[in-house]
Amino acid sequence: MWGTRMAKSAKGFNLGAYLVAASLKGGDLERMSVRARRIYLQRYLHLIETQIRILSERLYKGSGWPGQVHAWDQDALDADRVASLSSLNYLFAVREILRTTIDTL
Repeated sequence: MWGTRMAKSAKGFNLGAYLVAASLKGGDLERMSVRARRIYLQRYLHLIETQIRILSERLYKGSGWPGQVHAWDQDALDADRVASLSSLNYLFAVREILRTTIDTL
């Protein structure tokens, strides 16, 4: 509990990322029961889907047309946009892997 209060008071500290990292540290996925593994992976999937939603909103916010990115727009060539699209692509791949894994349990 003390660590959580300290984490909240630290400027710029992401408590959610800390909690995920802490859960990964002690978790041995292969030793978990199937039920526990499914719950663990579903929580991780929820985290990934939240990151996808937030990043998508950031990308589309300044495009002028909701949900539409113009590939040849000058802003589309911005280095930050390219990095965000790359991150989004990675998150989509992780989401698909998690969904497949959960379905096979």
